[in-house]
Amino acid sequence: MKLRILIAVALTLAVICITETATADEPEKKKISVVIELQNRIDSETIVPRGILSVVIPTSKSYLSVECLSQIFFGGEWAELYCGPAVSPIDNLTLTFAVGMESYGDEFSARGSTYINYSFRNFSVFGLFEMGGSGLAHTISFGYTHEDFITLSLLSQRGDGEGLMTTFGSGHLKLYGSLLFNTEQYLTNRDNFKDNLVSLVGLIITP
Repeated sequence: MKLRILIAVALTLAVICITETATADEPEKKKISVVIELQNRIDSETIVPRGILSVVIPTSKSYLSVECLSQIFFGGEWAELYCGPAVSPIDNLTLTFAVGMESYGDEFSARGSTYINYSFRNFSVFGLFEMGGSGLAHTISFGYTHEDFITLSLLSQRGDGEGLMTTFGSGHLKLYGSLLFNTEQYLTNRDNFKDNLVSLVGLIITP
């Protein structure tokens, strides 16, 4: 049931995108942007595939848009979906405030998030902070892009860990890989060092 609901939501967003693009008669009209991310989370015991869909819908105001994000663990029990306004008070800075829901098995609960995205020349900063039934979560990255093709980032993501991520590509297609150490898990359980290593490998598609 959960998967069918999320597929229906994704299809709805896709129809909105197609409709808006087809009716964009004015050359200056901004179009909806879509980002699809396919990721594998790899640790010492499992490989968990994830899917992430992000849609940004522009408004008549240049500084305001609506952003929706959904994420699902394929073959798992957890998924989330939220939407909210994204404000750009100055160039290269976006602040987003979103609310929605998350599901774990057959249980649903409210979820909210705030995130910031800022870039300056070759540098970028991203911070995402979430709160919901499954607790607090965050994703923080500091990146440097070389020749518009290779980006090196310091990454901290709750549940995965802290470490280095490398992204290759530009435009419509990017590949990335990371090696992280799950510091929170290690401090809690005092497991072997290798049992706390996590790798994220993924593909980012911008149609």
